[in-house]
Amino acid sequence: MNANTTNCPSEGLAKDLFEALDSLAALQQTQIREMALSDGKKIRGWRESHQKACDRLQFLLVRMNGQLVGDADFRTSFLRRMGDVLAGEADLRRGASLLRERIGRQLRAIRRGKKTLRGYTLRGPENLPRFLSSRT
Repeated sequence: MNANTTNCPSEGLAKDLFEALDSLAALQQTQIREMALSDGKKIRGWRESHQKACDRLQFLLVRMNGQLVGDADFRTSFLRRMGDVLAGEADLRRGASLLRERIGRQLRAIRRGKKTLRGYTLRGPENLPRFLSSRT
């Protein structure tokens, strides 16, 4: 038995792991693009799909159980892809922060507008509109 293959994960598990990493990276890029153009209404759906992808990756990593020790090519490829995923997570956090700031600015503008409009309304029972009844 070759020393490089003693702790190498099975091909199927390695393929599943790389697919999960690539899928998560693609999802991150899609979410980053949409976040730049969005008003934040789809975030709940994004969070759910992102959580499912992360859960799948976590499940596969647990199944790996330290098998990255043997195969240098596998380890190099895995670490590169995992680095891409981690960089995508950092980009998502930055995008979420920018979206939060943009929504906060919009809310402040709406509040200022509502406050301004309140100054133009008449309050009190003496200022309520009076309707003439056709019955009298």
